[in-house]
Amino acid sequence: MFYECPNIKIINLQNLHIPRVTSMTSMCLAGRKTFGVNYATKLKTVDMRGVYAPKLKSMGGAFAGCTGLKNVYFDGMYAPNIENMAQTFWGCTSLEKVDLSSLGFNQCEMHQMFTRCSKLKTVNLNTTHKSSAKNMSDVFLQCPNLRNVYMNT
Repeated sequence: MFYECPNIKIINLQNLHIPRVTSMTSMCLAGRKTFGVNYATKLKTVDMRGVYAPKLKSMGGAFAGCTGLKNVYFDGMYAPNIENMAQTFWGCTSLEKVDLSSLGFNQCEMHQMFTRCSKLKTVNLNTTHKSSAKNMSDVFLQCPNLRNVYMNT
């Protein structure tokens, strides 16, 4: 979606209706470097409040490597059947708080979802939809400041 946009600072998709979209995988890659991946490191804010995406299945790696990402808003986003959130926020070293309570996870792959989010303090996965996880390995690997995690039982 925002491939090769290395200078993007704000993504505002508030109230966007995307009823047929199934994937938002790796949406913030900024293009390829000679040695590895170039991420949108200048991205500071993502606002997805009120997004209507009933068929969305994957957000895997969507914001991976966005080291400047500090604010993410998903309040009121309708995506009840996400199956892949693997590495969604991997390496988002400025991120302190994430609230994904409006999303629904369906046998969701969540491995390394927050790996290397060194400033992350609070995560809310207490969803309002019926949710289940398939793989949660290393979800919070290298998150030394993590204090609060809220999840449905």
